[in-house]
Amino acid sequence: MSFLDDIIDVGKSAIGGVISGAKGMFGGSNNILGGLISTALTGFALYKVNQSVSATNNTAATASPPAIDPGNKIAIKPDTQQKIPVIYGTAYVPGIITDAVASNGNQTMTYVITICEKTGVLLSDGTNSQFSFENVYIDGNRMIFQGDGITVNYVVSPDGQVDNNPLGLIKVYCYAGGSSSFGTITGYAANTVLAYNLVPGWDNTYTMNDLIFAVVQVTYNKDKGVTGLPNMSFSVKNSMTLPGDCLHDYMIAERYGAGIGSEEIYSE
Repeated sequence: MSFLDDIIDVGKSAIGGVISGAKGMFGGSNNILGGLISTALTGFALYKVNQSVSATNNTAATASPPAIDPGNKIAIKPDTQQKIPVIYGTAYVPGIITDAVASNGNQTMTYVITICEKTGVLLSDGTNSQFSFENVYIDGNRMIFQGDGITVNYVVSPDGQVDNNPLGLIKVYCYAGGSSSFGTITGYAANTVLAYNLVPGWDNTYTMNDLIFAVVQVTYNKDKGVTGLPNMSFSVKNSMTLPGDCLHDYMIAERYGAGIGSEEIYSE
């Protein structure tokens, strides 16, 4: 059994090849920002397919969908309302799935989850804003990691209940500004891993410049209930917290803000 076997009886559904055929759709650093929104939306649609597994399986017994080569790609209309947020201070966000690739005989799924934009310089002291990952959650339960700071050891619910089923089956790699800007989760230490070395089909042109994101690898295990990407959320902290810093940053930012020229803003 694998992710695809568990999701849909491959060869009997038009959706069967979506994830196995999904490849990274970004280009290099020259078009990453311009093309990210559309690719993020397509990735989000893949996530919706994954969430609708139960409904699809329930109708499979009464319907006879056309067969399809499980290696084919299927284009899904993007959700034009999906946007990458800007975070100041601390926020809890689910992120946007921008890529999903199956590997290891469909036993492993690698997801790229874009969380937010990287912000600029603090007006108050002239330093660059810094992002950190405070915690990571699945289905509202906090992940506790092993000594490598990447591999899940267990998860704990808000009332203290421990679930060991994800042990060793989920890995989370965090990035604070691009594929080369490896970041650790607060309280852990981890060896640097370049994002494009993790995602099958990526190379060093997949830069993810000026984005806060995570690469999540999930290993299939039906007995443990790990058959897809759980609902994830990230507690992310931006060092830019002062109201004046935040307002000024958003006013002058051309990538995600108002793009007002600095000469038009009076500040002391």
